[in-house]
Amino acid sequence: MRNGDAAVAAIKYALYSGESDSDTFLRLWFEGNFDAIRREWNNVPDEVFAGADPLISVPQENNLRQAAVEAYALLIDISAQFRLASCDQVINNLRKALGAK
Repeated sequence: MRNGDAAVAAIKYALYSGESDSDTFLRLWFEGNFDAIRREWNNVPDEVFAGADPLISVPQENNLRQAAVEAYALLIDISAQFRLASCDQVINNLRKALGAK
């Protein structure tokens, strides 16, 4: 299972970095294709990989509850920005972008 902090960091990067192909970035991250991300995107913060990429160690102070709170707050922010009715809509849109069922 992917680390919650890394998932939040990946979503934030995809949405706020200004990169044009955020759907591909998130799909590659979800698939664990971190080498492709490193090749194709510049200046991706280490937080995107920590806990998700098995080659990157996770700091001991990692707090999954805090990560869940931050992820939920990010979903609220996204739903407000895109004027979506609910966080469920955001999650469904992310699943479609990632090719999940």
